[in-house]
Order: sequence, then C-alpha cells, then structure tokens
Amino acid sequence: MVNLIIVGTGAVAAEITNYLETSEYRWEGNLLCIKGYLEYEEYRYLHAQYRFQAPILGTIENYVIEEGDVFIVANASVTLRKQFSDYLKTKGASFINLIHPTCLIASTSGMGIGNILSPYCQIGPLARVGDFNIMTSNTMISHDCKVGDFNSFSTVIVCGHVTIGNENNFYIRSTVIPHITIGDRCIIQSGMIVDKNVPDGTTVFYKYKERILAIPQNQ
Repeated sequence: MVNLIIVGTGAVAAEITNYLETSEYRWEGNLLCIKGYLEYEEYRYLHAQYRFQAPILGTIENYVIEEGDVFIVANASVTLRKQFSDYLKTKGASFINLIHPTCLIASTSGMGIGNILSPYCQIGPLARVGDFNIMTSNTMISHDCKVGDFNSFSTVIVCGHVTIGNENNFYIRSTVIPHITIGDRCIIQSGMIVDKNVPDGTTVFYKYKERILAIPQNQ
C-alpha cells in the first residue's frame, strides 16, 4: 500500500478524494491510500466542510516527509500548483500521476509526473504530456500532441498534432483544432474553438451578441 498525501483541501482535493474513495487507484501496482492533507491554517475550515476522513498533517513547510510518502498537488491555480510543487521538490518529495481507472491512455503515449486525470480522460497515440497538468472529466488529448507543464484542462478536446506550452488555462468545453501551436500562460475561455496559433500570454475570447426571437406556436 502506498501513502498518498494530497496538497490542499479545496474543491480539487475533494474531487480527488471522492475518486479515491469510490475507485481502486494503484501506483506501480500498489494500492493508494490517503494518508492525509497539507494545508495552511486559514484554509483548514475546508477540511471540515468537505468532510475529509484523513487528517491534516501540517503545511508544506513543516511536514516531515517519511519513507513511502507520495504527493499530488490538488490546486486549480496554475501559479500555486507550480509554487507548491517546486517547494516540495526541494524537500525531496516524490510525485505520482493520479489517473482514474476509466481513463484511456495509449501505450505509445508518454507522461511526466504530478498529473491528475479525472474520469474518462483520453491520451492518444504518440501524445506527450509533461508534469503537473490537471484534466477534468472527458478531456481528450489526441494523437501526436505535445503538452507542457502546469496546464489546466476543463473538459477540453485537443485534436491531433497540437503543441501546447506551459501554465495555460483551458476552460469548459474549449476545443483546439489540429496542427495548432499554443504558447505559455494563455487563457482559452469556455466554449472557444482555437483555429489559429496563440502566442504567449494571450486570452482567447470572442464576444458576440445574439438576438433570440421567441415565436409562440399557433393554437
């Protein structure tokens, strides 16, 4: 059995906890068990709010890593996820990929560390995914894609041969068509279809107005 420590006690931690409690997760063939959570004093009310069973073990600064501990950083913020993981690396923490059993991961794909894949995500053939990315349910990274580090995908479809950099936020139901390149620190708003290359630090959002005319049916 492997002792998993979840960094954070917010909504992402609650989702992960639910997955772990309702499905059988394994890491390198061993069953994962939640040892506890790391959280700061001002946010510890979330532990009670989400009714976590495992205890708070301390903060990332004062927790003493024990043999057999593995970590996952459960924070939706790209900035905080990077900050926390970088600090824990300096303390010698070991990170895992938390992949729900329903995910479809091609045998020819590759993945770094610290990634969170929620139910029914897909990683296609020859796709490469870096470190500390979060993918919510039904996200698809298609064949031959290259994804960097610290990206967040919220039920997103990334078509084939797409290259994505680091620290990007892809919001709900956004889609990237094939052969697109997206840089670093971009925001792709909900429902957007990305059909052009996106340079660093860009927000993709098309604002439009639509008139809706309601015509009553004839009686």
